[in-house]
Amino acid sequence: MRRKLLFFIAALIVCSCLLSSIAFANETEPNQGITITGEVESYNPNSDIEACLVVGEETKYTAAVETVSSAETVIQSFEFTGVAAGTYDLMIRKTGHLSYKVVNITVSDANIDLTEHASTEVSNIKLLAGDVNADGCVDLKDVVALTSSDTYNLSFGDAICKEADINGDGCFDVRDLVIITSDNNYNKSSVSVLYDHYHIYSTSIQQPTCTTPGLTIFSCSICGDEFSIETEEALGHNEVTDPGVEPTCLKDGLSEGKHCSVCNEVFVAQEVLPKTGHTPGDWIEDIAPTYAEDGHRYIACTVCSAVIEEEILPSIFTFTLNSDGFTYTLASIGSCTDKTIVIPEIYNGLPVTIIGVGVFASNKNITSVTLPDSIIRIEDRAFRWCHSLAEINFPENVTYIGYASFSECKALTSIVIPDSVTMIGEYAFIDCSGLKSVVLSKNIKSLDNAFWGCSSLPEIELPEGLESIAYAFGHCHSLTSIKIPSTLKTIGASAFTYSGLTSIEIPETVTYIDSSAFHDCDSLETAVIGSAKIGWRAFWGCDALETVTLSSAVESMGEYAFVDCKKLGKINYNGTTEQWEKISKGNCWDENTPDYTIYCTDGTITKSGTVVCY
Repeated sequence: MRRKLLFFIAALIVCSCLLSSIAFANETEPNQGITITGEVESYNPNSDIEACLVVGEETKYTAAVETVSSAETVIQSFEFTGVAAGTYDLMIRKTGHLSYKVVNITVSDANIDLTEHASTEVSNIKLLAGDVNADGCVDLKDVVALTSSDTYNLSFGDAICKEADINGDGCFDVRDLVIITSDNNYNKSSVSVLYDHYHIYSTSIQQPTCTTPGLTIFSCSICGDEFSIETEEALGHNEVTDPGVEPTCLKDGLSEGKHCSVCNEVFVAQEVLPKTGHTPGDWIEDIAPTYAEDGHRYIACTVCSAVIEEEILPSIFTFTLNSDGFTYTLASIGSCTDKTIVIPEIYNGLPVTIIGVGVFASNKNITSVTLPDSIIRIEDRAFRWCHSLAEINFPENVTYIGYASFSECKALTSIVIPDSVTMIGEYAFIDCSGLKSVVLSKNIKSLDNAFWGCSSLPEIELPEGLESIAYAFGHCHSLTSIKIPSTLKTIGASAFTYSGLTSIEIPETVTYIDSSAFHDCDSLETAVIGSAKIGWRAFWGCDALETVTLSSAVESMGEYAFVDCKKLGKINYNGTTEQWEKISKGNCWDENTPDYTIYCTDGTITKSGTVVCY
């Protein structure tokens, strides 16, 4: 015999589980007394079951139900009696719960095999979240059903409750239903069941507007049914005029318009009138740049006078910040054509301390430069080839005058170098052919090439403390005399070559006279030499040299030391003839000299004959 059981589960769960079909039939004769009994076990003491036998959609039998146990687990029994033979669906409706199981189903007909249906547990129930009233869909009716009973506030002790916990607060309650019913994604259904109720209306007022009437709106809080009643007429528009605005150089204007002052509906839209833009004038220079300060100029609108464009006019001179971060170097004089220049002491609030490399080089215009007291260094080639520069001062704080810094300043006539200067670079004043007066710093230790070619310089005082000179006064044709300080140790190469010296006295503190030191000093007539060594060609070509006085400290005379001294007639030697012979004399030291006499402390030695060297 074919059996079929169909369990339709309601409350918060809608799940149809077709367990089987139960066929109640007898092959030989109808059975008029079949009894079917069973029990339903659930977890909700406030719910009941209904059990019926259904054929199609027609209910044939309804079972008697009684509660067997109402402890923590609720057991309710059902019983069908006098069931005629046939095929039925067993329909069980259990309200107000999430899950249940059917147990202990028995049939009085011994020929019906119920083995597979005994104590069947509905374990595969799937929750349709929010279907409290078991009508197969989730809607406002479920909210009403849920809020009428606390028994649906289920916690996660029920595993399947998790599917209904929409807001994740650990339980399934009306909060989840609010979410479910507000989202169509959750309005799921399997069957449609009508739900009859009395409407409970609430009212809301919709105020009238310019174009819509006032309304009283009635809404049913259970099913959402809604209708409205018109209470006031539409107010109508209040038209106002929007004044126009003339455009300016910078701002757009507006045409005249009209709109409702209540609802802001536009009747005549205002149109944008484009701004006119500035009308530029000519450049106006309001601040002229100076040597150290920037200037300024601008272009203004001829209509509104607004500044359209402006620019900084850089200072005439360019300055760079030194590595100390607190002082500046004059780096360039730009396009300055001034003849007389006063260097600013301050730039950008900080002192100017250095005249940079080649700043004034080859400037043919300047005739006079005034340096501020803040200057401590004049760098290499700073005033090189400034042929018209006639005047310049050296501030008391200057310590360094750089390489070729004033070379070929031919108009320069006099300089005073303060004692603060400790270093004068090579070629510093070379070929300053107009220079006639020089005062040197007392703290100079050496002079190399410093005044070479200063052909107008008649005299110069070398300060005590000076230790060496080389190429310093070569071609100083007007230099007729000079005093060698007692501190000098070396007269370097070409120190006085081609100078106008007429006599020279060299103290014994000088240990060495280097090569060509007095080469071609054509006016030199007498020389007193106390140095230990006389270098190669030291007095070569001194055509006027007649008398030489040598100290007994002299140890050697280099090759060609007195070559071409064509008037040399007398050598006074402050030592014996034996000492004279011991002096180391280089090859051809006296070539092309006349016969001369050497006067020693114990006799004389006469040179005769021409010395020829190959």
